[in-house]
Amino acid sequence: MVFNGTHLTMPNHCAFAVGKNNGYVTDDQVFVCDQTSTPRFTNVGSHYSTSNGRFTAPVAGRYMFTFNVMTHDSGSNPTQDWIAFLLNGSTFQYFLAHKTGQFHTRFVATHIFQLSVNDYVQAYVGESGTSPGWYGNAGEYTSFTGHLIG
Repeated sequence: MVFNGTHLTMPNHCAFAVGKNNGYVTDDQVFVCDQTSTPRFTNVGSHYSTSNGRFTAPVAGRYMFTFNVMTHDSGSNPTQDWIAFLLNGSTFQYFLAHKTGQFHTRFVATHIFQLSVNDYVQAYVGESGTSPGWYGNAGEYTSFTGHLIG
């Protein structure tokens, strides 16, 4: 931490912001970043893994996470769209929406976790639809972020 005369700055606190850029993706899977070469990609401390979508806590503390995703179903049957934060591989908090018809569902989820060293958090997308999926284009439709609060 550095005090610059008016406020504290924490330039080395672990933080990440990732997106996807691989088009339409099937549901029921962990969000894994594939945008490592764009200015939108941030991974201070390298605690987010681009191979498995896990953010692993380097120190115990409170962490804030945000997950933003747009799902889609091309069928006309009722569906349940949902996203979740996974803690150590298990659903910790999920967010659910019901819909009927062919349209997009926007989710924005935020949660604060009390993590121990080596706990890991992942973002997950699921849907019980006829032709489910979600968008991962240029980070406009999806993002996963997190940072140490203290």
